[in-house]
Amino acid sequence: MFCFFFFFFSFHSISFIEALTARRHYIRRGQTIYEGLLITKNAEKGRKDEEREEKHLLERKQASREKNHRLEIKQQDTQVAIYTSKTAIFTSNIHSILMHGSLKVTY
Repeated sequence: MFCFFFFFFSFHSISFIEALTARRHYIRRGQTIYEGLLITKNAEKGRKDEEREEKHLLERKQASREKNHRLEIKQQDTQVAIYTSKTAIFTSNIHSILMHGSLKVTY
């Protein structure tokens, strides 16, 4: 038994054992195991980068939606304020006509 393990470890490198324990590896014909492991690590790093970029994009979209929502509310408030001021001016003019018999410009 000892001879088998000695034979196994003497002819196979540590990277072979890493390849056996790797989650997934992309070893193609003509590649060494080390090259396959590098491809695997780069693929996993690329996947993580894509996930991070996707998360950042979603956060930016959410921030943009919130900003647009705040702008809509601000615009609605502005429209209500304009309507209210026009109504106040109209009411003031009616009051002026009724009380004084003439229109005084109040703007």
